Amino acid sequence: MARRQDEEGEDVSETSALRVCSDVEEAVYLLTKRDAVHFDRAALIWKCSVPAKALIRTRFGESFVTTLSLSGNRLQDSDMVLLANALVHNNCLLDLTLSYNAIAELGSTLLAAALAANSHLRTLDLRHNRIGKDGITPWLGPTMRANHSLRELKLSHNAIGNTKAVELLESLSPKVLTEEEQLKALIANRRRDTTIQEDKALLNDDEPFNSTLTTLLLSDAGISDEAAPYIEHVLARTRSLTHLNLSCNAFTSAGGIAIARGLKQNSTLRYLNYRENKVEESAAVALLSALVAHSFVGTALFQDCFGGESAVGTALSQLTRTSRTLATLDLVSIPLSPSLRLP
Repeated sequence: MARRQDEEGEDVSETSALRVCSDVEEAVYLLTKRDAVHFDRAALIWKCSVPAKALIRTRFGESFVTTLSLSGNRLQDSDMVLLANALVHNNCLLDLTLSYNAIAELGSTLLAAALAANSHLRTLDLRHNRIGKDGITPWLGPTMRANHSLRELKLSHNAIGNTKAVELLESLSPKVLTEEEQLKALIANRRRDTTIQEDKALLNDDEPFNSTLTTLLLSDAGISDEAAPYIEHVLARTRSLTHLNLSCNAFTSAGGIAIARGLKQNSTLRYLNYRENKVEESAAVALLSALVAHSFVGTALFQDCFGGESAVGTALSQLTRTSRTLATLDLVSIPLSPSLRLP
């Protein structure tokens, strides 16, 4: 069977599941089965044919299921009560997919509380739900700052907006101090150690932050230039993030330039999706030049982002000539003239 991919580039074909559960009885049996080796090898993925409520009401905390997908099951906030309670006590589940449902404020709040206590889940997929500005709030404080197991957080196609996106980003990096706080920190540090680096005084390392997240998907999340300086800060200061999706938002040239500054200082990012964020020539050149300086990115997606000005063509040419890691470069709908064709 041919492989199908969604807009994030992830496999959604039927063959991606090693086993498909077809009825409730089998689901109940498998969820309560105690053969850990069997489940680890099977990496079970539940399909939409299994009623979600039946799965949730099993003794989830005693199972050895490691991967659970309830995508497209029409789950609502009320369905999250039992699932969240199970997550608090479960120490086996590693990957949970809840995409394409109707989870909103209450459901998100319940999941956030559960994840603050769960120290095993690695991947949480909440794409295409109804988690708005209020629904994302519980994730921004104790959950992301206290959780050190979650590696992938997928929030694309949830209108969280700038304010909440900023709060989320702030939980992923050391806090930037105000000028007054910076001055006090510099004075205090110099009294203790005359060799202290001044840039360390610009950050507050006393407040905990999440330093384990590797994948953050924020496509079509209702964010724009207001969040860009915080994305810059995350890129410049974190050492864990490898995959970042900012596509289909409302970043302008100002936002693109800020994000480019962060990219120049980053040494971990491998995948950047910036599709459908319209920027002018200056920002396009800044982003492409940042990738020249950043020698680690393997995939850069810029579909329908900028035009084919000569400076853009020059930056693209330099990028393709000098990068040793870039394997995928998406320039769909970018009108490069024949004279600007890449080598």
